Amino acid sequence: MDESVFHDLRRKVLDCEHDLCRLEIGSTEQRLQAATAIQQTAAALSSQVAAEILKISSAPQAKRESLRKKGMQLENEVQSLSRNINKEYNRIKDNFDREQLFSGNGAGSDIEVSIQMHARESASLSRSHGAMDEMEGRARDLLHSLSSQRDTLKSVQKRMFDMFNVLGVSSSLLRAVDRRHIGDKMLVYGLMAVTTVIVLLVMYWK
Repeated sequence: MDESVFHDLRRKVLDCEHDLCRLEIGSTEQRLQAATAIQQTAAALSSQVAAEILKISSAPQAKRESLRKKGMQLENEVQSLSRNINKEYNRIKDNFDREQLFSGNGAGSDIEVSIQMHARESASLSRSHGAMDEMEGRARDLLHSLSSQRDTLKSVQKRMFDMFNVLGVSSSLLRAVDRRHIGDKMLVYGLMAVTTVIVLLVMYWK
């Protein structure tokens, strides 16, 4: 890279930056075309600068450091230009796509209605999820309560058995208490099963 090449490439970079500042002029389609052209020019400049930097190693020793600094500076300017033009191109492209989407015979109105319906459905789904989470929380609390009651019944039963053994209660009475315990256990398990089925049904219909 010699001084003349450096100045020529830098002039092209400045021209692209000037064109970038003028992208607000014209219709969206014209701005998109202009942005595409600047984008292509910036890509070409990036390749040219990279090629010229590789040539610095063959330059005279006295000029290498100066050329290297200028080459790195120019490379940074081209990279900054590329980032800016890509950002601007994406913004203009989004606007162009949006204009195309909402143009036509009533298509924009239909799409807007569709978007509103989708937003309402999303809000309704969010509320359903909230209600489902609340129901699941209540179901977990109920299962925890049933489990605690079961443990309490088992503890009471053990104390009753101990007391009945001390008092010499007949074995028939003990069997009746045991059957009652089995019935309570089945009731607890039945309530747990019903709660689980309700939760699964709600999740299925959600």
